[in-house]
Amino acid sequence: MFAGQAPRGGGRMARLAELAGVALAAAAVSFAGIGSHSLWTPDEPRDAAIGKAMWASGDLAMPRLDGRPFLEKPPLAWWAQAAAYRAFGVSDTVARVPSALCATLTLLVTYALGRRLGGRRAGWLAAGALASTAEFSEDMGRAIVDPPLVLMVTLAYAGFVVLVTAPGDAGAAGGGGGGASMERRGAELLIALAVPLAFLAKGVVGIGLALGPPVLYLLATAGRSGPRQGPGTVRLLAPLALLGVPLFAVLVLPWTVALVREAGWAALRECLVGNTVGRLLATEAGRAFGHRQPFWYYLPAGAAALLPWSLALPAGLRAAGGDDGNAGSAAARREGAEDGRRLLIASCFIGVALLSLAASKRSLYLVPLLPALAVPIGLWLDRLDRAEGSRWDRATALLLLVLAAIVPAALWIGAWQAVRGAFSSFPAAPLRAELTESRLAIAGAVAAAGAALLLVRCARHLRDGTTPTGPWLALPFLAIALVYQTAIKAAVDPLKNLHDMTAAIARLDPGAGPVAAYRPSETTLGIIGFDLGRPIQILSGPAEVDTFLATRPDGRLVLSLGAFRQLPPPLRARLRLLYDETGAKASPFAIACALGR
Repeated sequence: MFAGQAPRGGGRMARLAELAGVALAAAAVSFAGIGSHSLWTPDEPRDAAIGKAMWASGDLAMPRLDGRPFLEKPPLAWWAQAAAYRAFGVSDTVARVPSALCATLTLLVTYALGRRLGGRRAGWLAAGALASTAEFSEDMGRAIVDPPLVLMVTLAYAGFVVLVTAPGDAGAAGGGGGGASMERRGAELLIALAVPLAFLAKGVVGIGLALGPPVLYLLATAGRSGPRQGPGTVRLLAPLALLGVPLFAVLVLPWTVALVREAGWAALRECLVGNTVGRLLATEAGRAFGHRQPFWYYLPAGAAALLPWSLALPAGLRAAGGDDGNAGSAAARREGAEDGRRLLIASCFIGVALLSLAASKRSLYLVPLLPALAVPIGLWLDRLDRAEGSRWDRATALLLLVLAAIVPAALWIGAWQAVRGAFSSFPAAPLRAELTESRLAIAGAVAAAGAALLLVRCARHLRDGTTPTGPWLALPFLAIALVYQTAIKAAVDPLKNLHDMTAAIARLDPGAGPVAAYRPSETTLGIIGFDLGRPIQILSGPAEVDTFLATRPDGRLVLSLGAFRQLPPPLRARLRLLYDETGAKASPFAIACALGR
């Protein structure tokens, strides 16, 4: 479906070898950092704990956190986590396996889209650009619920690209031939499968992102002249409804029925309606879901999420779709590539506009849209060394090359300053233990060598009046992303590792009974459940802490240092800290008991 034009002389074995090479590269990039650090806040401890609870209980209908229903999202990601725990055991690394697998498949689909629209090298560059994008690299290896949504939205967009680029038209006379008809049927099936799975990943938002942007684009361009638009648009979309509605029912109804049987209609309304409306509207009730941001939030957040390729976005948006260099139907292929490129670009920006309507916003929510932009960027990178490149293209490419040289040096300087204690939010002692002088020296030498290589290359292009090629831009940023995911996160992990706190709980408050915690966040609930499997006794205010100390004078209380400092002074004076992470963690915790105990 996505193969596009096969290379001359290539047969089935060559295509399989090509696919295997891309799959291995995508897996290597996606799985590289999943074992480099512990479960980090935000989100990872909570989501990993929910998946573990689902695996331990066998209850696949009701997600639970600390034994209580957690109905913010449907359970597709937690199903995947439960399956991973069953297959490989419970650990931080295994909690991230489903996300890494989704990242691998998303990169494969991005490669396939780039290959279809611009040829093999464009496919590689599109996948490389996506893998090195800041927000994609950061989030697709985390133990969170979003990677399955990203994969399903990307698959849906891929199906729409095939629909608009397949030879002929669904509504045109002649139908475009049997091969094109099979492509369209496959694309319709792909979309019809991806949409309900996107729903199971993140509810109504999944449907909105997977279907809304491409359908709105096709409807908005229905009057444009061309073989794939106009009156054929309705006939292009109608089969999706005929196929999609039954498939949606088959895939989604079993879970909804199971949830209603277990918890009633109120639980289903909370998951699919209350949670969605609460995040959309800036009401007092909706503030419980947090992440309130202004309408224009995604302008700066989107530019940051797409780094470094946000710098290439203006040039990439104006670039024409490429072709694979074969003669014959090159003009038709270019037209089809341009149709697909326009659909992806429009879908991304329409998606951003739809997300901007919601009151709740996070840069994480943009990740499902990043593959749609990575493909046009890959097409732009592919054409940089061709004659049609403009001065704008050359200036953008040189800027990216210089940035690729600067970033490693900037990271090294930041690490050196952090070890010296220049940043109050990063205690120096744990970093100093990880980033020894010898390690810093080796890292500095590697950063300097890489920067020198790229700067020499840049100087040569300036002297010769030439333009850097796509691989020289994609590979350095991909290397930086891999170093960040592996070495840098491993070095920072002692500052963010929550397992030290749970180990202290097990030592100071042994047993299987409830762990008392003052105003615990979802992170605290999650990491205690994930590591210890013990329920949490939540103390919501100073009065409850006072009662706890009176009724359990030998009890232990878990709380953050920030929460401890906010306790009333008389109550704080009655507590003694048995465990204190001050100076050891970026967000320190403490374990307290009554004074004299």
